[in-house]
Amino acid sequence: MLGSRNMGISGTSALLRIVGAIYEAGPYGDDDRALLRTLLPHFQRATRIHRQAKNGEAERSLLSQVIERLPLGVVIMAAGGALVAANRMAHTMLATAARTPAEIVGECGAGNGAAFFGAT
Repeated sequence: MLGSRNMGISGTSALLRIVGAIYEAGPYGDDDRALLRTLLPHFQRATRIHRQAKNGEAERSLLSQVIERLPLGVVIMAAGGALVAANRMAHTMLATAARTPAEIVGECGAGNGAAFFGAT
């Protein structure tokens, strides 16, 4: 067995083991250890990227849940005026409005494509 106990990633511990057919190939040698030292930074980077992606997914999910529970409408629109996202309150308000989402967002003065509006 050839391995590393801790890949040195903050907040994450990992164990990398490389197990082969020792009886057929013989014990691991210096070349195998050198290869592991060469590959270890790549495994560390892959583990860090995976952790960051998982954290990003959790943050997006939390933000989505918070926006969905707001007691006012939240609308996100693309630069061309297409509706990108809206929470439940916004969908309810838009369904009963005589105006398009773009008109409502324009009235809110949201030139950047995001708007919050409440029932009047």
